Amino acid sequence: MLLEPKGPNDTVTDVDNHQYSMLAKLRQYSGQQNFAIIMPSNFEDKYVKKYINTELQYMKNKTMSKRSGAAGGVFQYGTECASFTKIVRQPTTLYRSTSTNGVGMQAVYISKTGKVKTCNHGYNHIHMKRNSKDAKRADAKKSPSLSHILHHEGLNYIIGLACMKTAGIFFRTKNNGSLSHLKKSIEKHVDDPSIDILVDWMLNTGDMTNYQAIACHCDGNKSHPVEIYTLFSRSYKKEHDGFIYLPLDNCTLKVCANKQTMICNLSHTPHVPDKSRDSLNFSKVHGPRF
Repeated sequence: MLLEPKGPNDTVTDVDNHQYSMLAKLRQYSGQQNFAIIMPSNFEDKYVKKYINTELQYMKNKTMSKRSGAAGGVFQYGTECASFTKIVRQPTTLYRSTSTNGVGMQAVYISKTGKVKTCNHGYNHIHMKRNSKDAKRADAKKSPSLSHILHHEGLNYIIGLACMKTAGIFFRTKNNGSLSHLKKSIEKHVDDPSIDILVDWMLNTGDMTNYQAIACHCDGNKSHPVEIYTLFSRSYKKEHDGFIYLPLDNCTLKVCANKQTMICNLSHTPHVPDKSRDSLNFSKVHGPRF
């Protein structure tokens, strides 16, 4: 299914039949086409259940990480920032926005010597998990459920690239889209099952798992221009789907929890998740290098 929203009254509806895929052509900027492809995940239930349980245990730790840019939300008086040092994060510190959109910050604080100083730059605390490439690889090594999910996300990624080509969507990359990183994984696991190849390919970048609804933003990850977005319900017994609103296009994308994966590039398309991320579901975001 191919949809092309052309005006403020167009709406991208959800794919009711999980066996079908939908490609939505969105904004185009400097010859770069933004898009979203929503397709069946084909995860096995037993692995999804184990993965959700693992993430629920991590959520209980209330881990907070910094999220740069607009996704971190607008700073308010008294906001604590993950990227400021301990001496800056104190009750007497005054925080003020230094950018027109409220996502830059300056802290006015008292130093150890009693002097009033200023410190620019800062990010809001966000309830999320940010994994480096090595941490992600370690998690996959000890978790068959995560490896299973990465394998199917890899399959969907390749299907997504094929859909992009069919729809005339191309990306300028350093290696001209030659998939050199995938070739390296194939050479590394030439005698191994395909699952090892795809999982290895999925592990050449880190990932983010969002446990709360982040603010409206455009994606800006340069390591992987095409992103994988998968939504999971916090309660395996009752699936809670999620929505992503595109305010400038007046479009809404629905992603079914545990059942669908979205392959997308929203680098010039402002988007914001609904509030269900705060309590009913969570999103896993990453993507391999070409």
